Amino acid sequence: MILLGGGPIAIETAQAFQRLGTRVFLIQGSAQILSKEDKDMADLVMEVLSGEGVKFYLNVSVLSAILSWRPKLSHGPWQR
Repeated sequence: MILLGGGPIAIETAQAFQRLGTRVFLIQGSAQILSKEDKDMADLVMEVLSGEGVKFYLNVSVLSAILSWRPKLSHGPWQR
């Protein structure tokens, strides 16, 4: 599952589906998930979800997606 955006609903959805056994990839256009929240708290949430298997791609934009479900991303400086 590919989720676009790193707001509260995307974060909750990512955790729920990852716990149900779905591979989850979260793509965020900025350098931080939960961008309206404190950076330390957002980093802690990302650490917990990364430990559960959610893959994060930060500072990237989706350029295209094809039927193989492999998105083509801009080259962001960071992924986890």
